Parts: sequence; C-alpha cells; structure tokens
Amino acid sequence: MDSIKKRNTGKRNPFEDDGPDPHRNGYENVLQKSLEDESQVYIDVLSENIRAMKNIASNMKDHLSDENNKLNDLGKGFDKSNKLLKFTHAKMDEIMSSKSGRVTCYLGLFVILFFVILYFLG
Repeated sequence: MDSIKKRNTGKRNPFEDDGPDPHRNGYENVLQKSLEDESQVYIDVLSENIRAMKNIASNMKDHLSDENNKLNDLGKGFDKSNKLLKFTHAKMDEIMSSKSGRVTCYLGLFVILFFVILYFLG
C-alpha cells in the first residue's frame, strides 16, 4: 500500500486546478493570457455587432409594418375609386342609350372643345 502512495505522490490530479503549471515558463502563461484577452475583445465586438443587427432588424420590422398599413389603405382607396368608376360608367351608358342623353353629351363635348380651342388661341 505504501508503494502505491509513493508512486501517486509525484503525479498531478487532472481534475484539480492548482493554479499555473510550475512546469510552464512565464512566456507560455503570458501568451495564454494574451490570447484570452484577444478572444474577449473579439467576443465584445461580436456582441456589439449582434446588438446593432438586432436594432436594424427591429427598425426594418417597424418600417415594413408601416408600409404594409399604407399599402392596405391604398388598396382600399383603389377599391373605392373602382366602384365609383363603375357607377359612373353605368350612368353614362344609361344616358347614351336615351336619345336626349346623347344630345346632352354631344353638347357637353362641344362646350369643352370650344374652351380648349379658346385657351390655345388666347
């Protein structure tokens, strides 16, 4: 039993952290610390970039939501205009189908043409 203890006393337990390895020289410790600091800088830069991308995505979402609402309103306006044009077209068909309506339309077109001609001549 004593011989087993004597053999294990010189070995380091890999699961225990006893601080810096005494077998490493100072340059390796400084190099490791430098690499850890550099990694932390890169992590901070990535974190900032992720935050910036999150803000951009949030702004894009808000902008697209506003644009979607505007498009919906524009579509409703087009629907109203389409209904009004259909109604006007139906009324014009009624007027043109009657004899007196045709005369009234021709008279209106004549008056409009007359004013257009006066505008260009004056």
